[in-house]
Amino acid sequence: ASLEYYRRRNRSITLHYQCDHDIQLRFAAVQQACQTLANAEKIWVEAARKPVKNKQHNAGASQVISLSKSPVKIGCLAPPFIKTNIKVWSIDVGYLTLFFFPDYIFLWRRNLYSAISYSALKVGCDRQQINIAGDLPSDAQILGQTWQHVTSDGRPDQSIRHNPKLFKVQYGLLRVMATIGVSLRFYVSSLTLAEKFTKSFASVQQWLSTRQTWEREYTAASPKAGSDYSLNNKKSAHEVLGVKPNASLD
Repeated sequence: ASLEYYRRRNRSITLHYQCDHDIQLRFAAVQQACQTLANAEKIWVEAARKPVKNKQHNAGASQVISLSKSPVKIGCLAPPFIKTNIKVWSIDVGYLTLFFFPDYIFLWRRNLYSAISYSALKVGCDRQQINIAGDLPSDAQILGQTWQHVTSDGRPDQSIRHNPKLFKVQYGLLRVMATIGVSLRFYVSSLTLAEKFTKSFASVQQWLSTRQTWEREYTAASPKAGSDYSLNNKKSAHEVLGVKPNASLD
């Protein structure tokens, strides 16, 4: 489903939230998790990976990982064609954006919205060592150094004239997947922050995914200043937007 209808008519949808105190606390924890991740100096999304034929000419690595040219942006962002009375945190990878609402996560891609339930989003974190040349983020953990061309025992290959030095860096590999066909691998310069995000988000996510009674109000008017979260049990956010939860993007 898309919001083309609203674009053509220069209209926006208003999602007006007002939740009980418990839900406010839980959703605030999701927002805090996003803010924690945003404190990492650099975050990239994996663009591609492929196995290498000759490890000795690739710093001994078994795979070559290509990262996005532009860092991932995490912050509060106004969702396209949606007006709301809450602060909406987002993860923008360039070709798609995830928006975190109290009841659903909305994915904006190719001018379309898709709804992802919290229970359908899988988040995990691993330690990932990569070899990098040039300037490093200040919050990255340096494990050592190597060279682009190495011998079988890991020493620099003296037969190669131009043999740049590389840093062995440990990043946090943040995996975000959903049943609608989303599979993202983020490389977070701070492993500690990536692990904190995963732990905080997972604990709240489990609670939010089981909460079925949401109070919402859909109104064409602008929300009142100072109002909070959702009102009345009329329509869910995904119903207002006309999208089916966890439906395939294809």
